Amino acid sequence: MISQTHRLDVVPGGVTAVVHVKQYQTGESLVFELFSRFGDFEISSAYTECTVRGTKSDGNGYSANATCDPSNKSVTVQLTEQMTAVAGRQPYEITITESTGRMITTTFVLDVHRAALDADTITSESAIREIQQVVLDYINTHPDVLQMLTVGVVHDGQGNVEILPRNVIPDADLMEF
Repeated sequence: MISQTHRLDVVPGGVTAVVHVKQYQTGESLVFELFSRFGDFEISSAYTECTVRGTKSDGNGYSANATCDPSNKSVTVQLTEQMTAVAGRQPYEITITESTGRMITTTFVLDVHRAALDADTITSESAIREIQQVVLDYINTHPDVLQMLTVGVVHDGQGNVEILPRNVIPDADLMEF
């Protein structure tokens, strides 16, 4: 399993870390080493909750447990399908709640790069063959359909146009379209 390591400042107003991932990427670990640009910082070993949450650009929220490591002052977040489902820059925050009620919060941006092929896209090679076969089967069972699909156009000289099926045009075989 691949993991990325990033440094996050727990003091608001610093440089926001941007984590680059691909759309639909899952299973990767994001390890965030937490620090304070103003001096000492520690995660209490008595923390009660460690979470990652954010709002995706489709307007839906995301929240999941993360893993805190007080000895290394780090938090590990597992990429999930829901975190990377929507392409774009998504704001996320890591929140650590300690037993004293003290809360540590830091933010990062998950920059989800659009996948070359959407998850629900049918590949054109197989879809084209299926469509061709359906059309050929229909034509073979309904040979008159080609005659019905051919159209003619009647113009009255005043900008009005009427589209006619081939079978209602007199001497359609002799007309040029």
